[in-house]
Amino acid sequence: MTAMPPLRTIVNGTPVDATDPEFNFSVLETHINNELINRDGSVAMTGQLTLVGLPVSPNHAANKAYVDSIFPVGSMIDYAAPTLEPGLEDIWALCDGSLQSTTDPRFIALFDRIGYAWGGAGGNFNLPDFRSKVSIGKNTGIVAHDTVGKVGGSADSVAAHTHPMPHTHTIAHTHTIAHTHSFSDTVNTGNNSVGHTHNTDIDSTGVTGGFGVDGTPSGWPTTGIGVVYGDVAELNFTYAGGWSRSPSGFFSNSLAVNPTSKASGTQSANHTHSVTVSGTTGGASAANTGASSAASSGGVSTPDTASTGVDDGNYPPYGVVLKLIKL
Repeated sequence: MTAMPPLRTIVNGTPVDATDPEFNFSVLETHINNELINRDGSVAMTGQLTLVGLPVSPNHAANKAYVDSIFPVGSMIDYAAPTLEPGLEDIWALCDGSLQSTTDPRFIALFDRIGYAWGGAGGNFNLPDFRSKVSIGKNTGIVAHDTVGKVGGSADSVAAHTHPMPHTHTIAHTHTIAHTHSFSDTVNTGNNSVGHTHNTDIDSTGVTGGFGVDGTPSGWPTTGIGVVYGDVAELNFTYAGGWSRSPSGFFSNSLAVNPTSKASGTQSANHTHSVTVSGTTGGASAANTGASSAASSGGVSTPDTASTGVDDGNYPPYGVVLKLIKL
């Protein structure tokens, strides 16, 4: 702000005309309009406005301490614009993992808050890198999440895992159904001998003898006398000699068995007697010798090897923004 031009001196009690007071009012008006803050805000402030205390009403101005309490140094926000708006570089920085100096005035306050948590050493430290990354809350109960600055995960790899699918393992076994074994067979009793006869061989010398009759044997046959012996067919006899007469008038003659053998009968030709036998081998077996095996609880399938999927295949649906950190 420039100095106000000097005003004309007017001594109290000195008679004057309106020229000097009008000049002084004109200088004051011009200076105020051009150099001081107008109520309409058309004149900019050239220095910091010091505010006392925090705002307590909606129309109160807020000082830096109040703003910093809402967005402390190290805060991160999503920024939907494609680039950082000019003028914000002194307040916000991109979370791009870039290396910054620990003594750069722009980053001193931020280094004081995050140190080397995201990388770096000595006179340089790294900004957090959240390009194609999401954040996860610290959890001291999980090693991978117990320290701010740790990173992990993958966009397109699949860790070894199993898919426990409902299934059963069938054990080899049998189910015995109630049943019988029927059989039928023909038994051959054997062959009889071929047709043959049984000959009666009688020695004629053993049965020679005689017989006699009282009277004249007129008209008697001299050969072929038949004799029945039980069930055997007749035996042929022949006279051994002529008739003789005793002094008393008794006629006699001798006889002998014909030495020719006589068949006692003829057997049938070769043949068999067939006997058919059928039935079951025993009582029916039990309905089931054992229950079928129980369905197994299901073993887990073979673990998958780490496979490669499509790019960002592990991400949920997403939208791309700029990640900013408060300086």
